[in-house]
Amino acid sequence: MTGRPAVRVICDVDGNDVAFVGRRGADNAGRNRDMELMGYGVDARLVLDPERPTGTCVVMTTHQGEHTMLSDPGANAALSPDDLPPRPGCRGNRRQLGRL
Repeated sequence: MTGRPAVRVICDVDGNDVAFVGRRGADNAGRNRDMELMGYGVDARLVLDPERPTGTCVVMTTHQGEHTMLSDPGANAALSPDDLPPRPGCRGNRRQLGRL
């Protein structure tokens, strides 16, 4: 991850507190993402999935700057509204459920 995570930038625009909700595997990649997001100041609420690995995304860039992404959602494939805590850090009832 480079720079500030996009989710934080988007939510910070309106002065909202930020909470990132997702799922991660019980593997090193999942533990590393927890630590990395905390280091950026993101309130990461990652649900531990003992059966699936942490998702992966490979971004390939051509010499002309075009991007292609190959993603495996891993544990995020099981993300559901039940994983969302009530009002996860945002004012009002605004929530965004998406898979990265």
